[in-house]
Amino acid sequence: MNIRKVLVLCTILMGMLGLNACQSAGGNAQVKNLALNQDKRMGVIQSLGGAHVSSQATHLLRLDDGKTLFLKSALMDLGSPKYAAKEVEVAGSILRTTDGNELMDVMNIDLIDRDTSVIPTIPQWVNYSQPQLQIGLKYRDDYKLQEDQDSLTLTKIPKPSQPDDGLAVSAIANASSASGTASISPKNEAFISVKVISRDINYNLLEYLGVVSDSASDLLSKGLVKSKITQKALDSYKSAKSDGTEVSYFVKSGFTYQLKFTAGDSSTQVIDQNLFYDVLASVNFGTDAVK
Repeated sequence: MNIRKVLVLCTILMGMLGLNACQSAGGNAQVKNLALNQDKRMGVIQSLGGAHVSSQATHLLRLDDGKTLFLKSALMDLGSPKYAAKEVEVAGSILRTTDGNELMDVMNIDLIDRDTSVIPTIPQWVNYSQPQLQIGLKYRDDYKLQEDQDSLTLTKIPKPSQPDDGLAVSAIANASSASGTASISPKNEAFISVKVISRDINYNLLEYLGVVSDSASDLLSKGLVKSKITQKALDSYKSAKSDGTEVSYFVKSGFTYQLKFTAGDSSTQVIDQNLFYDVLASVNFGTDAVK
């Protein structure tokens, strides 16, 4: 039988029998080809240890940013020793389970072959409390914490540049200087700050904001709206800009606070905002925040 007839026969079998016919003819190569059109994620596979999960997941993928993705597979051995403690790229269809989690049905796994010295460590969450500011929260250790008498600031720690990055930036900067064009702006990093404006229980926050009352029209004239923030759903006055900046003002246990978030560069704005909301979900203010 010539090659053309074989290809025609394979096409007919694919239509009649589906993927199994391709697997019998081409093995895992067919699976990999199909996986090219699937979602892909990189991380380290970990077993759920037999824990019961409604999504029928057997493993999870721990991503570089600390998040996780549930995994299952009828085609791949997710528990194979060759994947243990190794960074891999998994490909497959991602579904959302009834409990709101994402689950990938894995169709292909590839080992990531790169220098382990440049693989980023998984960020860890740190518990923090400050009685002087009456603040308790959790933050990720890829943010730097700075505090003083009246405020604290969390600033995203820049990722270390690759050796060639500095040379490339220097070359572009020199070229820009020679041509008379503007120099390259440094990368902006996201930050979160909390400031105690006043410890006076009688402090007039509306006067500080420059509004007569907290009516919607008065607040809107200053770009403010009423909002609920933190896990305790505190009443606040909030302003937000299209660049991701958010500022909220509120009172708790006689302290008047300003909570501010500024995103980094536009390429990381969504990631920065999601992390800010994670921090905000953990934060607590007042005398019970540091018990």
